[in-house]
Amino acid sequence: MNVAAAAPRFFYILGFAPGRLGPPAGWIAALIVVLAFVYRSARLPSVRENLFKPSALKLLAILMASPRAPWRRRCSGAMLMNFMQSKIWALQFK
Repeated sequence: MNVAAAAPRFFYILGFAPGRLGPPAGWIAALIVVLAFVYRSARLPSVRENLFKPSALKLLAILMASPRAPWRRRCSGAMLMNFMQSKIWALQFK
């Protein structure tokens, strides 16, 4: 597969197409939730002790989650919604 030819479609499927990045308020809200979660979690002694300490388990989690994200987006976003729109929702409006 040619990466140069496939890259635009790949980013489109992930939701990063021009004009499809979502409203800035959504990104700001997500950032606030992440910061609040980290702040509240850092109050726990065991979390605070290991928050920024590198470990093999954290590396494994990142390596496992990174390739999974595009596949999950593709399955739940595109394939499921396309199926529901063509089969299930279409029956309701006929």
